[in-house]
Amino acid sequence: MPSLLARSTVPALLIVLTGNVGAEPIVVLVQSYAKIDPRVLRRAEESAARVLATGGVQAHWLECSESPQVRQQCQNPSRVPYFVVQLLPAGVTRRAAPTGSLGFAVPSERGHVGSFAGVFYDRVEKLSSRGFSEPTILGHAIAHEMGHLLLGVEGHSDRGIMKAEWRPKELEQAVNGLLGFDPAQRRRIQQNLQAFSSTLDAQSVPGN
Repeated sequence: MPSLLARSTVPALLIVLTGNVGAEPIVVLVQSYAKIDPRVLRRAEESAARVLATGGVQAHWLECSESPQVRQQCQNPSRVPYFVVQLLPAGVTRRAAPTGSLGFAVPSERGHVGSFAGVFYDRVEKLSSRGFSEPTILGHAIAHEMGHLLLGVEGHSDRGIMKAEWRPKELEQAVNGLLGFDPAQRRRIQQNLQAFSSTLDAQSVPGN
C-alpha cells in the first residue's frame, strides 16, 4: 500500500485492452462506498488497466453498485480469478494500515492469489488537490493494491508501481504512464494466476 508521499508502509489492477496476447483474465468486483464521479471512476479503471497490462493481466470490471443484474453477477462471478476492490469514504480506516497510506490489501494464504483490497478515496482526493490527476492517482492506487493480491506476500519493490512510498517523482511517473510491473513481477503474477486458474478448473470437475 503506497503512502501519500513519503511515509513508511507495509505490504499490501483492469485491463480493458484488446489484443493483449497471452494475458491472464481476471474479474475485478468494484464496491464503491464513496461518492465518486462515474467519469472519474471509469478513467481510474482505464488507468489501472494500463498498469495491470504491464503485468500480463487482462481485467474485466464489474461495478457492483449498479443494476440488479450486475449485482447478481457480483454475487456469482464467473470461474476465472476474481478480486474485490472497495473504494472507501472519509472516516473509514483499517487497523494495521499505516497512517497516510492510500489503501490496503488482505493477503491470502501462502501460495494462493489474494482476493480483497481497499482504497481510501478521501486520501486520493487530498493528494489530487495538490495538482495531480485524480483518476490517475486512484487508478494507480487500485493497481498497487491489486499488485499485492496478484504477487502475494512481500510484494513491495524499490521502483515501479509496487514501490512502498510514492514521492513526487513516482507521482509524475504515474501521470506520464511510466509506473508498471517489471519483468520479474510479470512472471510471478503469471505463475500465480495460472496456478489459481488450475485450482478453479479442478474444482469445476464433477465429483470434486
